Amino acid sequence: DVRAALGTAARQVVDARECGLPNSIRQLRVAVVGEASGLPIHWIYYHLDNAKNRRMSCVFTMSAADIEKFAAQDATFVSGLDLDPPEDSVEEVARKP
Repeated sequence: DVRAALGTAARQVVDARECGLPNSIRQLRVAVVGEASGLPIHWIYYHLDNAKNRRMSCVFTMSAADIEKFAAQDATFVSGLDLDPPEDSVEEVARKP
């Protein structure tokens, strides 16, 4: 799916892995290098899901020159996500008189 999304911009998948995160979240991470508008680009795609079939996808896009400054900020961001809504979700609060 990542190659299809990037089309001819993708040159090489440099990393692909699956692991578990806190809160029973399964993480699929794919890092791709390529070119867009003549510039070298680095993409990091995430697909997250849990046992309750809640899902989230996100992508980080940066120039190849910024990859060292970006470091592992994607992992920090993703590790803080929770796919389960709080007990008093927006829908439940809206239904209360």
